[in-house]
Amino acid sequence: MFPGSVNPARFVTEGAKLQARAGSAARRPAPIDCREATVSRMMTRLCAITIALAVIWGSRSAAAQAVEATRPDSPLLMGPLQLFPSLTLRDIGIDSNVYNESVRHEDFTYTVSPTLKTVLPIGESRLTTRGALDFRYFQTHKDQQSTSGSLNTQLEVGSGRVRPFGTAGLVRSHERGGYDIDRRAYSLASQVKAGASLALTPVTSITGWIVRESTRFDRLELFDGVSLSQQLDRVTRGTATGLRFDLTPFTSVTSAIEVEKIRFAHAPLRDANSFRFAPIVQFTKGAIIEGQASAGFRDFRPIDPRLAPYRGFVASVTMAFTVRNVTHVETQATHDVQFSYDDSQPLYLGAGGRVVVSQRVAGPFEAIAIGGRQRLRYQTLDGLSFDGRRENVTSTGGGIGIRANEHLRFTLTVDRERRLSNGSALRDYERRRVFGSVSFTP
Repeated sequence: MFPGSVNPARFVTEGAKLQARAGSAARRPAPIDCREATVSRMMTRLCAITIALAVIWGSRSAAAQAVEATRPDSPLLMGPLQLFPSLTLRDIGIDSNVYNESVRHEDFTYTVSPTLKTVLPIGESRLTTRGALDFRYFQTHKDQQSTSGSLNTQLEVGSGRVRPFGTAGLVRSHERGGYDIDRRAYSLASQVKAGASLALTPVTSITGWIVRESTRFDRLELFDGVSLSQQLDRVTRGTATGLRFDLTPFTSVTSAIEVEKIRFAHAPLRDANSFRFAPIVQFTKGAIIEGQASAGFRDFRPIDPRLAPYRGFVASVTMAFTVRNVTHVETQATHDVQFSYDDSQPLYLGAGGRVVVSQRVAGPFEAIAIGGRQRLRYQTLDGLSFDGRRENVTSTGGGIGIRANEHLRFTLTVDRERRLSNGSALRDYERRRVFGSVSFTP
C-alpha cells in the first residue's frame, strides 16, 4: 500500500537536497482562509450533532435492528467465533527489473501471504477483524526481502434506529507506495474512524463520521537522496455527514460531504484543506458485484500560495464481478491528487486503472488477460495546475489458470510494464515478469 535499494547513479547530492528542504521549511505558509476555517468548524459540529442525535434517538427506540448476517458457510468455528483463513503463494518466478531502473537487475522471487478473517457476533452487534502478512523472498537481492503486515478491526452495532460503527486499522508496509516512489520503503499507517447512522425510513439513514489517518516513514528511508520521512510524514483529520441508502441487503449508497485537514510533520509546503463530495456505492460479500466505487467532485486547496488548487473530478474503484459463472472481472481505478516525495514538484494528479479478466475455457482451465495504464501529472511551484513532469505507465499481459476446486486455484501469468517520463531518462524503466501463484481457501 506504500512506497530496496536504488542504483547510486540515481542519487542527487545530499547537501543540495538538504539546503533545498531547509529553504522550503523557512518559508512559512500563508494563513488559512477564514472562510475555510469556518466551513471546517461547521462540518465538525454538524458531524458531532449527527452522531449525538443518532445515539440519543437509538437509546429511546425499542425496535431492534440486527446487523447484516454473516455467511453461513464459515469454514471454521470456535464457539461463536467464525474463522475464515486463507493462504496464497504468489508472484513465484522471475522479475527482470527488481529496482524499476533503466539498468535492469533480474532475480527470482516469491511471496507467502497468509490471512485470517474472524467474525464475532455480540448480541445484535458484530466484531470483524482481518489480519494479513506478506513474506517476500528474493534469491540474490536480499535488500528487497521484507515482511509486511496489516490488522483491521470493525465494530457494527445494531440497536433500534441507530447503528453506531467504528473501525481501527494498522499497516506496517515494506512495499512501493504507487508509481511515484520506486523504493520498497518501511512505513507505518494507521486509521481510526467512528460514526453512526440514524434510520429515517427502512432504506434511508442520516450518517456521519470522524476519521484520523496517520502516515509515517522510517527515518533511514531515502529515495533519490530524499528523506521520505521528512517529506511525507503526515496526519489527516476529517469529518463527514450525509445520507445512506440501503438499496438491497447487499448494496448501499452513501452520499456525504467530507472535509479534510492534511498536515505534514516536517514539510508544511504540502499542507492542504480538502472538500469532497463523491457518493460511494458499496457491494458487500455475497452480491453479484463485490467491492465499492465512488466518483464526484473535490476542491483541494494547498495552504501555500505557490501551489495551485485543484477543483475537479475524482474517482476510486475497486470491484470484482462474475458473469454467468464463466467470466470473472477484477478492476481497480483512481483519479485523484497525490503527494510526491519531490519538494520541487510536491503534488501530482494520478489517473488510470488496471483490469484482470479470467475466462473459463474448458473444464477447470481459464484464460487470463491483464491490462493497465497510469498517468501522472506533476505540480510545480508557482506554476499552473499540474503543469510539470508527466509520466505514463502501461502494463499488458496474460496467462492461464486452473481452478482445481472451489478452494484451490493455480495461475501462471506473463506481463510487461513500462514507464516513460518526459522529465528524466533515469525515471524510465521496463520490466517483464513470469509469475505463478497458488491460492487456497478452506
